[in-house]
Amino acid sequence: MIVLPRPLIGKLFDRYGEHVLAYPGIGLFIAGMLLLSAAHSDYVLLLSGAIIGLGHGALIPCFQTVALRSAPGGRSGLATGTFFLLFDLGYGIGSYALGIVAEHVDYAAMYRLAALIVLLSAAVYYVLHHRVKARAERTA
Repeated sequence: MIVLPRPLIGKLFDRYGEHVLAYPGIGLFIAGMLLLSAAHSDYVLLLSGAIIGLGHGALIPCFQTVALRSAPGGRSGLATGTFFLLFDLGYGIGSYALGIVAEHVDYAAMYRLAALIVLLSAAVYYVLHHRVKARAERTA
């Protein structure tokens, strides 16, 4: 499911911009995590994985392109390296931290917390990119 939206992502990004991909991708990711927190059957587990995969598949190329476009000319390698360094750190630290959470509460609560963290990422995206870009476009 991560690969499924990839052929459309570039076209949508170029035509409508990153916000059209970022917010629905975050929404899908949150919905999938909440569904995963309530999964009591194999089918719901698979459905939640599919929804999370669609969200993830939209977000990663979108955010990587945002990082590349934000880099000054000739620094795309640095931007790509930094993006994936932080991406991998997020997976590593997040897995460890959520493992500690799961040790003290049940998995359902951990997945709900993960959905909240993804929701907070939408606020961070809005403050650090969306609002800044809108302000730059108004002054240009």
